[in-house]
Amino acid sequence: MDDKIIEFVGVLRKNGIRVSAAESIDALSVLEEIPLSERGIVKDALRGALVKRRIDVRPFDELF
Repeated sequence: MDDKIIEFVGVLRKNGIRVSAAESIDALSVLEEIPLSERGIVKDALRGALVKRRIDVRPFDELF
């Protein structure tokens, strides 16, 4: 799963969403605490960890 998150962070960055290394680590940590079978929860958790600007919410959702 870690590889998928790292890949997803790369996609976000390529699409103009700024994601720091610390935020990437936060995202990986968050995923250890939630059920990965719950897509909606995973999406919300990653959005919370990786998106810091309102303008990036829509592109995040589309890329997810």
